[in-house]
Amino acid sequence: LALHAQKRENFNFELRSALKTMEPSEELHLYLRGDLSQITTYVRENEGVIKGAIGNIVSVRIPAGNMEALRTAEYIDFIEFTLSKPQMLADVMITNNNIQPIHAGAEPLAQAYLGEDVIIGMIDSGIELDHPDFQNEDGSTRVIALWDHVQDEDDPFRVPQPYGYGQEWNAEDIDQDIDGHDDQAQWFGHGSTVTGVATGNANATGNFIGVAPLADIIVVSSDFSMPNWKSTIADAVDFIFNKADEFGKPVVINASLGDYYGSHDGLDGAALFIDELLEEQSGRSMVSAAGNSNNFDPYHLAYEVPENDTAFTWFSYNPNSVIGEPSVFFELWADSADFYTTSYTIGADLAEPSYSFEGYAQWRTVEANLGEVVADTIFQNGNILGIVETWCGQRGD
Repeated sequence: LALHAQKRENFNFELRSALKTMEPSEELHLYLRGDLSQITTYVRENEGVIKGAIGNIVSVRIPAGNMEALRTAEYIDFIEFTLSKPQMLADVMITNNNIQPIHAGAEPLAQAYLGEDVIIGMIDSGIELDHPDFQNEDGSTRVIALWDHVQDEDDPFRVPQPYGYGQEWNAEDIDQDIDGHDDQAQWFGHGSTVTGVATGNANATGNFIGVAPLADIIVVSSDFSMPNWKSTIADAVDFIFNKADEFGKPVVINASLGDYYGSHDGLDGAALFIDELLEEQSGRSMVSAAGNSNNFDPYHLAYEVPENDTAFTWFSYNPNSVIGEPSVFFELWADSADFYTTSYTIGADLAEPSYSFEGYAQWRTVEANLGEVVADTIFQNGNILGIVETWCGQRGD
């Protein structure tokens, strides 16, 4: 049996799950792909804000309670949203990167490089502002700007725009001893550690100098609980680049964090916005941690779909899935040219005491089910073994 949605569906499973638990006034940060003019009109007429646009991709923030009309809007091609939780990523220290010869100006360098007249932007868990390694010799701060995503918007004057969340402070504020900001405790000093590797000046002990000890520092403390978290990273990059422009200095951004959902092909909205910012002008660079998932069990899978046979994979039931309910949940990404007419289904097998095939849902194709939520039932001898829900959306090509 199959139950088809009657209207085109633009909300994926994670977005629908989030909307069930959010207050109507809570804001969502989204990338909307489609007709730029109609998206802009709708967002502004529904208490939303346009943060930026590239081609047919619009970065917006909008109250959760004003989202419903976008569920079936024909002018929307794709809505980017995920509940994936990010992870801290960092494990390579200064000695592994031959920094000492750079500090010394060893051949073939013409001079020593210690980060003078350069800004280092850190997107992480925050920073220990009182640590001497992040202060000048006179005790004044080296942090020239700080945006804390975790803070409530208690002081409207300090809410940076057009982003609309968190609190912002400058160096003068920090030197006057601001209240509220900490390196987030649940990450055990990760932000301060990474910032120390990048910029520490060894004021505290005389040892453990960083890569760029004379650089100025801009810090963005990321809120790891934010829905659609990657959009906030693009906001952070935009914020840091704008601040660097105000100071007239080149800037390098480090992000030792990331998540494990999404396409990982650099074509998501956040990546495209960051690329656009990097290409706007010279004097901008960004680096990110990689290779930190060695301790995880295998969680990515890929193969060529055979033309005359069936490829299959077993998935384990997860009582705490990302969509907020017990299920088997996964994302499958493919180029439309490779997958558009491929048939797929979900089955149910008995694993113990010995393997036996029990049944499977109806075979489907993206071509027939694009933009729909489809619910199939797996039966065996009249008994229901499970409900299979699929949603297919096309993001670009």
